[in-house]
Amino acid sequence: MGRRAAPLGQGRALELASTAAAGVSSLSREPRKQAENLIILDKSDSISGIRKTTVHPNLSEWAYGRALKSRHGETMPPGAYQIDHHEVLTFLQRALADRMDAQALEWLDAKRTQISRAKGPSVFFMAFSAVPRFVGKADLPWSSEELERAETLRKSWTPRHWSCDQAARALLLLSLPVEDRERYLKTLNQLFQAADFAELVALYQSLPLMAYPQQHVLRAAEGIRSNMTTVFDAVALRNPYPFDHLKEEAWNQLILKAVFIGSPLHPIIGLDQRTSPQLARMLIDYAHERWAAGRTVTPEIWRLIGPHADAAMLEDLSKILAGAQPQLQEAAALALSQCSLPQARTRLESQPVLLSAIDEGSLSWEAFNEKWLIDPVS
Repeated sequence: MGRRAAPLGQGRALELASTAAAGVSSLSREPRKQAENLIILDKSDSISGIRKTTVHPNLSEWAYGRALKSRHGETMPPGAYQIDHHEVLTFLQRALADRMDAQALEWLDAKRTQISRAKGPSVFFMAFSAVPRFVGKADLPWSSEELERAETLRKSWTPRHWSCDQAARALLLLSLPVEDRERYLKTLNQLFQAADFAELVALYQSLPLMAYPQQHVLRAAEGIRSNMTTVFDAVALRNPYPFDHLKEEAWNQLILKAVFIGSPLHPIIGLDQRTSPQLARMLIDYAHERWAAGRTVTPEIWRLIGPHADAAMLEDLSKILAGAQPQLQEAAALALSQCSLPQARTRLESQPVLLSAIDEGSLSWEAFNEKWLIDPVS
């Protein structure tokens, strides 16, 4: 059956209903934003009859979120999410709507509706697997405004490295009913167990958006143990979930694994906030093992050792500072500047140029990363 145009009044009615709903929400205090070419795909009882309604161009994002709430209902248990589920869903849907063709959007929205109404997980599993065939794998060119918006929706969340298929899979995850907690977790566990490589990446990237976040700690730990670097990176890099939910032992293992496999440390969210004496000792022991074997270590480890350096660690830093490699000298100088021991400043004064650059702010870990570490999506 072909698409039928919705009655002219339907879009206006949807706008009025959503605006009224938003009026009693705390989200109504949010600044209004223009919604360009915004489309809501509404379903009739028969999936084959798809009606497309163009919402008024001035309908704001929060009002659009209220429209989705009105359409899909609010059946989720209180506290199931750390995010405003509908606002994140709206954000992803709008990002895809600006970058995908109408046929792909209709398929995606039809599957979302089927998933929300299905009595079993089979529709969800098949749709999740089929996403790349209908949506494609192109990168999503996020605007700076969209990335700022993502940060407001979920602290430290950035989808800047996500592709269309990954965003679409996150959208399907957000469409999965959560009112039955055990059923929801069972469905996710089955998906994790059967997922292929690309599906695992999408799942681990979506951890900060999933319902019942505390229940996914073991899954995150499993991803950290993965021997596939890209899967590990999906958990560890640019992902706020580990910082928010992993205990110290698991967090330290994540850092050590990143060092061991050569993943960069600076894209790990919360890197500076979760330094500890124990982690510093583990990293210095690792460095000594590498040196004994005639190998090098990433200079980023000194960022985590510096704040907790003891007298023995200062000796290591002093040797590096006196060396001939500019990259290592800068890392050692930055680490010494983080150390609270009085002798650290004395050691640093032996390199007045570096000390001056640190004091002036031209040498920082951020500047170090830009100068020495190539990571275009960080």
